[in-house]
Amino acid sequence: MNTMLYADVPIDSSHFQNIMEARTLGLMTGYPENRFGPSVKLNRANVVKAFGKYIEQTTGKKVSEYDLSGVEPFSDVPPDSRDQELYQYSLLVKKEGIFQGSKNRLMPAEFISRRQMAMVLVRAFDLPDLPDVKSKVTDLSPEFGEEDRRAIHILSKHRITSVSEFRPRETTSRGQFASFLVASYHAVHDEYPPPEVIGVEVSE
Repeated sequence: MNTMLYADVPIDSSHFQNIMEARTLGLMTGYPENRFGPSVKLNRANVVKAFGKYIEQTTGKKVSEYDLSGVEPFSDVPPDSRDQELYQYSLLVKKEGIFQGSKNRLMPAEFISRRQMAMVLVRAFDLPDLPDVKSKVTDLSPEFGEEDRRAIHILSKHRITSVSEFRPRETTSRGQFASFLVASYHAVHDEYPPPEVIGVEVSE
């Protein structure tokens, strides 16, 4: 019996279980030749697609069933985009308020930082603040916006991250995102606490 779903995700990987679950939930899929690319840096297009699939999963409606006619497309993801999946999902996540863009630009090819990831996770899963729980994160600079800081603290309060140094400016890998995504999913949809995201390193 083959114990690996992806050829590049060994069972001793800290992200193995969450990558498997992200696939089972239909939130993230792999690349050709049975590869997931756990160390590949995550770009904004990847995240848009993951959250588009999440909305479909939780509502039971396909993106094609939504009335998106009143949603203004992001200027850099036009209706004639070669990636039609990204185009449709970009309208859906914009409609749901998960991605706001900058001056109506999605910037799909740009890597997403950990602080940006925190914000979209909180928006997508509608994670509430827990005023009676103390956040463990200590490395948030005053230069970050209020939403950035609040979102990161919320992830900590929900035990979606267990680190004191969140490293908000750094990029996020696909393996890391799978772990954060699954932990956030459990925080909202399960009566059990989410799996802790422990020891997530920059290089995997």
